[in-house]
Amino acid sequence: MELAPYGIKLMAVNPGPIQTNFFDVADESGEYVKNIKRFMLDPQTVAKSVVNKLLTNTREITLPRWMGAGAFFYSLMPGVVEKLGGRAFNKK
Repeated sequence: MELAPYGIKLMAVNPGPIQTNFFDVADESGEYVKNIKRFMLDPQTVAKSVVNKLLTNTREITLPRWMGAGAFFYSLMPGVVEKLGGRAFNKK
């Protein structure tokens, strides 16, 4: 909003874990990847999602989309989300 008077628009991209070689270094044991493999995003899918939103008035993209719902519910009921999802968040 601060840059809008100058014609500058921003878009935040909040991706979940993406299947890249980043984890070869960041997770040498492979334990983290083993725990979240089913949630990992395909890099091409992420790139297409971002490119499709360029030059639109989209302010934020959260991938996968269901993670946006999680963030929304967390803002409403942080204690409940932490109690129900705490174990999942700590699988790093």
